[in-house]
Amino acid sequence: MWGIKKTLVIAGANGLIGRILYQTLKSSYKLILIDNKIGEDPYNRYGLERKHIDTEIPNDAIHKIDLSAEKLKFTEALRCYQPACVIHLAGLLENHEPHLIQEKNQLIHSNTLASCAELNIPVIAMSSIMLMYGAAMRNAKIRQVLAGNTDQSFLEQERLSVDHALQNNEVNIKSFNPDNFEKNLAYIKSKEYLESLVR
Repeated sequence: MWGIKKTLVIAGANGLIGRILYQTLKSSYKLILIDNKIGEDPYNRYGLERKHIDTEIPNDAIHKIDLSAEKLKFTEALRCYQPACVIHLAGLLENHEPHLIQEKNQLIHSNTLASCAELNIPVIAMSSIMLMYGAAMRNAKIRQVLAGNTDQSFLEQERLSVDHALQNNEVNIKSFNPDNFEKNLAYIKSKEYLESLVR
């Protein structure tokens, strides 16, 4: 029927990517916004979530659900709204303690995917570790691509070298960001766990 918008759930809607998606999709879809934080978040990458985003999400538009502890509540929300898709962006950031990052994110990821599987709802799960961690930012061509010069072409040998440089091993991660090595590693491991669940 014309005029009926599809329903999408954005889990982790109060973060940077969630807010960008809200701004981009709100006119075309009925958005159900899920997050365990409403309003300002002291663990929001030092305020990055508030920069360069024109549209604020009204606090009363966010369903407050802790995906690490409230799986049943999330499942019931999905059952109620029957979304066409869940966009999974939720997770604890590197600003937290390493053991919390890994433990809570594993619960968040497994609960989110299990709820969606139970109700047969498709999931888009976001993971960006290969671009943002390891030795990625030390590679000149990767920096050019991320800066917007996307016409860079990679020869086969260069591609293999880049793949090697981007491996998320402890040596690469520590050399990239020695001050937050343990937190970054915990975050990466939690994203790798998400990728393994999706596979």
